[in-house]
Amino acid sequence: MVAALLSAGLSAALVATILLPIQSVLPELLDAPRDATAWAVTITLLTNAIATPIAGKLGDMYGRRRVLLSLLALQLVGAVTAALAATVGQLIVGRGLQGVAMGAIPLGIAIMRDRLPARSLGPSIGFMSATIGLGGALGLPLAGFVTMHLDWHALFWISGAMSLTSILLILWLVPESPVRARGALDVLGGVLLAGALTALLLGITQGQAWGWVSWPTLGALAGGSIVLGVWVAWELRVSNPIADLRVAFRPTVLLTNLTSTALSFAVFAGNIIFPQLLAAPAGRGMGAGLSLEATGLVLLAGSVALVVASPIAGRLLLWAGPRMMLCLGGVISVAAYVLALCAGGSALLLTVSSILVGLAAGTSYAAMPTLIMRAVPITDTGAANGLNALMRAIGTTLAAASIGTVYATGAVSIAGQSVPSDPAFTLTIVLALGAGAIGAIIALMIPGGGRRHTGEAASAHGRA
Repeated sequence: MVAALLSAGLSAALVATILLPIQSVLPELLDAPRDATAWAVTITLLTNAIATPIAGKLGDMYGRRRVLLSLLALQLVGAVTAALAATVGQLIVGRGLQGVAMGAIPLGIAIMRDRLPARSLGPSIGFMSATIGLGGALGLPLAGFVTMHLDWHALFWISGAMSLTSILLILWLVPESPVRARGALDVLGGVLLAGALTALLLGITQGQAWGWVSWPTLGALAGGSIVLGVWVAWELRVSNPIADLRVAFRPTVLLTNLTSTALSFAVFAGNIIFPQLLAAPAGRGMGAGLSLEATGLVLLAGSVALVVASPIAGRLLLWAGPRMMLCLGGVISVAAYVLALCAGGSALLLTVSSILVGLAAGTSYAAMPTLIMRAVPITDTGAANGLNALMRAIGTTLAAASIGTVYATGAVSIAGQSVPSDPAFTLTIVLALGAGAIGAIIALMIPGGGRRHTGEAASAHGRA
């Protein structure tokens, strides 16, 4: 059962990065303007952010396995649509359908809480959370290899095959959850949340292209903030909200979500910073001058560290508690970026830094859902984990937008190649370091020692 759920999580996480290596050549491949092809990446962020919390609530109400299968079916349809795409519009539609599948990860965690014994829950959650980082780390080299040797549409046939495999495994191995939340679906709440997130993420992701002080950017951010405020007011009034904000505002849940945003920024920043640092020309400061193949091996080492750390962190949760493990993840990320600042172009030190970021991801991602599940009733597990996944997605989006802006404005030309300048590299590393430090500090503020068993917590909520 765990293997089937992990396959769904990995399939969903892979979607976010498989198009990045060919994003620069999509205008030529599709004979479309660059602003239009950029939506093939942006649309997955939007549909992911909108669908994840809503899918979690639907899973709580109508069955987590049923909703998980529905998400994977949409991902499969999206993969086939993108694989057959001859125009940019068809590709955007396919990518939008693929993006909804990121809700598979919080739903998988909720199913684990329903079905697994307490002694197995921590490591399994660690593995499931790790698929977020692992999918991103594996997506880049996989996409690069496929596009070098096959037609670029093959990326989506591979993605579709993974979705179909996950569907078959879940049908075979995963039972339906017996837990149901009562009440009617909050349709207006879902519409308001979708509108607010769409406007805010558009402002963040398109700010560099539109101009950060342009009317479209400011209008999107202001409009999204207003709609978000209306959504909060509505959710506090309705009897069965998309997200129970009274629970979400509990100190444990609120501080865990804030920590998740900060640490997701710190971890995802490594996916952008290290490939650029490792490939930048050597002998000019911070660049290591590695080939694409060597850079891929370094990134693979970080992925291996993430995979190894996740189940170990799951076991350590029972001893140290999720709060301290979450704080430890922040501390490790700070150490990684301090080392990167001091690397001076050393490929060895940058490799160690990348491995430390992988360890930070494996450690912190295992702790986040455990803290959430300790603080919410079992009937709200899907929605609460969906909201936590949304906060993590916001962290990664902020990292991509801010680092992309710094690199674009701080680029220099070396031997005809545009690369970030050393001050730009330094600033982005400092941003990631600061996010890791903020995450560690907020984690220390989470109430409680964090040692209570997840299974005991679930039983306590059930009795209450």
